[in-house]
Amino acid sequence: MPVGQRIRINVQVIPEHRIVITYKISIRTAVRQL
Repeated sequence: MPVGQRIRINVQVIPEHRIVITYKISIRTAVRQL
């Protein structure tokens, strides 16, 4: 099973994980703008 496909399945099973990643990215962007 390709790694990309496994990651896609994990994102579907755990949508909170994708929210956490978006949260971290938004924090990183906000810190960069300060």
